[in-house]
Amino acid sequence: MRTFRVGVFEHWRPRSIQVIAYTRWYSEQWDGCCEHVVLASTGVEAKARAIAAHRASCHTQGITGGIMRKEFAVHKLNDDGMKKAEVFAGAYNQLADMLQAEIGEGSPELTLAFRKLEESCFYAKKAMAQQAKHQVAS
Repeated sequence: MRTFRVGVFEHWRPRSIQVIAYTRWYSEQWDGCCEHVVLASTGVEAKARAIAAHRASCHTQGITGGIMRKEFAVHKLNDDGMKKAEVFAGAYNQLADMLQAEIGEGSPELTLAFRKLEESCFYAKKAMAQQAKHQVAS
C-alpha cells in the first residue's frame, strides 16, 4: 500500500454528473478540483477510493439518487446548532428593532435594510449549519 494524491473533478451534464479522478497531471488550483489523499496498491484503486471518498464527504445523495452538491444539501441541526441559530436570529431581531425605533416607519431605505438583514441572517445561519459540529450525527 502506498499514499496517492488524487484530484477529483466533476463534469456536469444535462442529466448526470461525470466524476473523473487523476493521479497525475492535475493541479489542486484548478477550478472544481477536490483533492483526496488515499492509501491504495495501484493508481486505479486509488482513483476508485478517491471517487468514493469524494461522493461520501463532498456531496450527498439527492432524492433522485443523483449526486447533490454540498451547498444545496439539507442540514439537520443538533441542539447546539439550534441554540446558535436562535442566538443569531435574536441578534438580528434586536438590530432590526433598534433601526425601526431610530428611523421610524415608512422609509424605503429601512425596508431595504430589513431585506438585507434577513438575507445576512440567512447566510450566517447557513454557514453555521454547514459545520459538522452543529449537525445531527447520521
